[in-house]
Amino acid sequence: MLYYYDDKLLGRIVVQTRRGSHTISARWHDDQLQINVPLGTPVPHLQQFIDEHRERIMKMKAPSLSYAQGQVVQCFGCTVTLGVQSVKPRHITIKHEGDNITLGLPADTDFNSAYAKKNISSILQLVMAQEAPKRLFPYAEQLARKLGVQVKAFELGRGRTKLGHCTPQRVIQLSRNVMFLTPELVDLIICHELAHLQHMNHSAEFHALCNTYLNGRERELDKKLKQFAWPIIR
Repeated sequence: MLYYYDDKLLGRIVVQTRRGSHTISARWHDDQLQINVPLGTPVPHLQQFIDEHRERIMKMKAPSLSYAQGQVVQCFGCTVTLGVQSVKPRHITIKHEGDNITLGLPADTDFNSAYAKKNISSILQLVMAQEAPKRLFPYAEQLARKLGVQVKAFELGRGRTKLGHCTPQRVIQLSRNVMFLTPELVDLIICHELAHLQHMNHSAEFHALCNTYLNGRERELDKKLKQFAWPIIR
């Protein structure tokens, strides 16, 4: 169940009640704060959580997503440039030139509008869904071989916040959104899932193995991932 709670500093908050949950958590979705609470949580308890964690919550807020004509979005193994075109006024065109991809938006596009942001973000993710099997999967396979790990297959996922998944059948799913990460964070996601092939949990042994795969940088890269400025709406 969803309801709204207004806070004088944090603005309108989307409160999501979850059956079976035992903790309260908060996350920003673009400029909207969402707080997940166990089903039946009294409003005073929600207010207490907000008051106690207000400073930390405000620090969690990422800069507002923005797009502009001529902007270059750096992706894994390729770049996407945002341009305009008048040939197809109501469409977004896609042009490939090697590792460079150009999106042609209608000439009258208001890059600051919520509608344009949503469309651009969606198209970027669709483009990366096409690029991932050609760029991300071969790299992941090469990294697995380098680490001496056997993977049955790599599959494409669409997760917005869940960037990877490992099945008991030794199939690793990587979200198309991994394509927007820096190379070192791509390594983090891949190595995290490779470590799950041996430890299907988040035990100390799992983290030790993942840290070994990442040359002792797991905590450092985890922190960078949390601070990463995504070029899409998640």
